[in-house]
Amino acid sequence: MIIKIFDWFGEQKISVKIIAMVLMILFLLSLVPLLAISFYNRPAADDYSFGILTVHTWRETNSVFQTILTAFSQVKKTYLDWQGTFSAIFLFALQPGVFGAQYYFIATFLLLGAFVIGTFYFLYIICNYYMKTDKSSWIILSVCVLTLSIQLVFSARESFYWFNGGIYYTFYYSISLILLGMLLKIEYTKKKSIFSFLVVGFLSLFIGGGNYTTALATVIVVCLLAIVFTYQKNPAKNIVWIAFFLLLIGLGISAVAPGNAIRAASPDIHPMSPPKAIFYSFYYAMEKMGEWTNLLLVTALIFVIPLFWKAAKKNKFSFRYPLLVLIVSFCVFASQMTPPLYAIGTIGAERQIDIYYYAFVLICFLDWFYCIGWICKRLEYKERLEPSYTIAFLFLILFLAFTGFISSNYKGMSSISAYRSIKSGKAQTYAEEMDQRLKLYHDPLLKDVVVEPISIIPGVLKPDSVQGDSSNWQNEAIADFYDKDSVSLSK
Repeated sequence: MIIKIFDWFGEQKISVKIIAMVLMILFLLSLVPLLAISFYNRPAADDYSFGILTVHTWRETNSVFQTILTAFSQVKKTYLDWQGTFSAIFLFALQPGVFGAQYYFIATFLLLGAFVIGTFYFLYIICNYYMKTDKSSWIILSVCVLTLSIQLVFSARESFYWFNGGIYYTFYYSISLILLGMLLKIEYTKKKSIFSFLVVGFLSLFIGGGNYTTALATVIVVCLLAIVFTYQKNPAKNIVWIAFFLLLIGLGISAVAPGNAIRAASPDIHPMSPPKAIFYSFYYAMEKMGEWTNLLLVTALIFVIPLFWKAAKKNKFSFRYPLLVLIVSFCVFASQMTPPLYAIGTIGAERQIDIYYYAFVLICFLDWFYCIGWICKRLEYKERLEPSYTIAFLFLILFLAFTGFISSNYKGMSSISAYRSIKSGKAQTYAEEMDQRLKLYHDPLLKDVVVEPISIIPGVLKPDSVQGDSSNWQNEAIADFYDKDSVSLSK
């Protein structure tokens, strides 16, 4: 009976290209409300504290070049008194609000753009060079991964609407995918360009100087890749080893910063010992995997079976070690949580948990392909039962499951939350109230500014930075940013 159903759908010859086109259009449409609400967004929290030096340079000189030079001064200052992530601090100091609050929407375009491009590029390398699939399959796989990652992300507000938080985690995760994609492509590139080597070297140092979670996970993956290439006597091993050592150099420069010790001495921080941090990394990794395995993810994995099966069937790779691949993948996933557990005793803030989730979704699809490949190569009756015939049926399952998921969980989906905030006027009200504050901040006659509480905060936008206590660090940062003696919240 099941085989007859498979054969019936196979006779219909539903075009994979059409499905890819439909999914791509739906995905692009889902980004519209996410980008639209960014125009109502405004700077928050660390956007001010890391932009104090650069904003003053910009106001005094109106020179982009001078402002960039001042960003290096911010790196030096922070490296000595707070944290060592030098490349990230440089970007923090150049948040769009430095050049005017009206440009802050650029943050979302940059963060979402980098995430989409990084994911599409990495999966293109995987699909084209390793899975041996066509472009339609690449688009379908990329859209599935991106849709799950963006729509169900733990905190869209901190990953896509807060420059400081999003740059530190989502952006670095995105460029790490580009680096890994470039390294994986080298094996298949006949003509090795100096430009590609320079980009690989720059990205390696840059990622090493970013957040410790992405830096450590990238070091581990690149090291594993270098070992595999060395074992295979692959000529590409040299550039991979160079990338590995440059990552370590960047990470080392960041780790030895004097500011790290100052920050670690804070009474609010309770670090773990290395063994304890590693143990709890595995514990929290299992917890998060269980939490994030939902109906929509399972449905998407079922949906791509025909694509994976077809690719695995044509692939010469043997897929002999599924258990080893699953174990290594789990270890890499868990390693992301070790740095924050070691440094502060927790798995991190929402923006950091988001990149764990991105990695989880991506790893699920990559491991699933390997498992499908293992099954395909060993299934005795694989010629009789051809899953590619079921693509229309699986597409229908995806649609029904997606519809049911929306009906019960729509409030948690990023695009729907953004759309509802715009439609209800919450986003417009938020922007108007924030702009009223900006008028006070820019008034040269006011030195002690008292602002009214924000009445409405849209779901995907960052909560208010101004606190009731004028001595709060966020209030002081805003005061310094706008040359005020104090900023406080009215009672």
